[in-house]
Amino acid sequence: MRGSNNTTVTLSAEGIFNNTFANQVLTEVNIMSLIIEKMESLPTLEWKVTLGNCSIGEIYDAENLLCIPCGSGTYSLEDPYTAKTCNDCPDNMSCLGGRIYFPNKGFWRISATSDNIVQCYNNEACL
Repeated sequence: MRGSNNTTVTLSAEGIFNNTFANQVLTEVNIMSLIIEKMESLPTLEWKVTLGNCSIGEIYDAENLLCIPCGSGTYSLEDPYTAKTCNDCPDNMSCLGGRIYFPNKGFWRISATSDNIVQCYNNEACL
């Protein structure tokens, strides 16, 4: 109903309804008009809702209450609520964004959760 200042309701019973019913409907319409008029003068309420928690590979934006994923060429393995920015992908890694990264050919890492990338000294031992 926002944007409309006047609402006109015309009822025509044409013999189907009696005057009591028509008066009741008109009274209810008038009451609804008063309620709508009062509601339009209330300030707008906004709710910001966060569903779920941020994950590793995202950075929490406290101002906008959003979890922002790290983009391609960046990564994060830190707690999303304490990390300030995503890390730039170093030359010895390929980063697909979020927490998805892997060592480039000729390098290795000790575990899937480590970003300590080490050069292979025996190329046959590395992928």
